Amino acid sequence: MAVSAYQNFDLLITRAGDGYRAFVVDAPGGDADVTFALPFTGEELDFLGDLAGVRRGGGGTSGGTVPDLKELGSLLYGAVFQGKVAAVLAISLEKAEQEQIGLRLRLRFSDETSELATLPWEILYDPVQERFLALSESSPILRYLSLPRARPTLLVEPPLRLLSVLVSPPGFEELDVEREWQVLETALASGR
Repeated sequence: MAVSAYQNFDLLITRAGDGYRAFVVDAPGGDADVTFALPFTGEELDFLGDLAGVRRGGGGTSGGTVPDLKELGSLLYGAVFQGKVAAVLAISLEKAEQEQIGLRLRLRFSDETSELATLPWEILYDPVQERFLALSESSPILRYLSLPRARPTLLVEPPLRLLSVLVSPPGFEELDVEREWQVLETALASGR
C-alpha cells in the first residue's frame, strides 16, 4: 500500500550538560523528553562520519573491522528512544497504522547540537520490530537544524532534473529495479 498522507513525529535535540536532551514536541502519541549520551566509541563515530560523508578526524576504520549497521543503528535508537520517548513513538506508530497513514520522523537539531545532524540517522534500527525505520515509506526520516532565520523561498526554473539511484545490494532480497523505476515515473508524471 502506497502512503499518501503523513503525521509528524517532531523530535528536538538540544544540549544537556555533557550529553543531550531529546524533546518530543509534536506527535500523535503525546509529548515526552529524555536525556541521553552518544553510545559510540571514537572508532564507531569515525565510521559513522565516513558513512555520512563527514570526516570526523582520526584514522577511521580502514584496515579494521567494519561495524555492523544493525548494531550501530540499535545503539543510536536505544540512546534516543528510551523511556517515555520510546512509548510516545510506539503509540504514534500504532495510531498512524490504524489510520493507514505514515509517521514522518522529523529530527530537529539546535545550534549547539549541529554535530549530531551529520550522523547517519537513516541507520536507526528498532530491535523490537527488527527493522530500519528509514527503509519503510511509512516512516521516513528527515533532519534539519533549527536556525533563527527565515527560510527563503526556493525558486526552481523548470524542468526540474532529478538523479535517481536504484540499487540491489548482494546478500539482500533482490529489488525489482524495473518496477521501482515505473513507480517513480508514475509518481512524477502527475507534475508534468
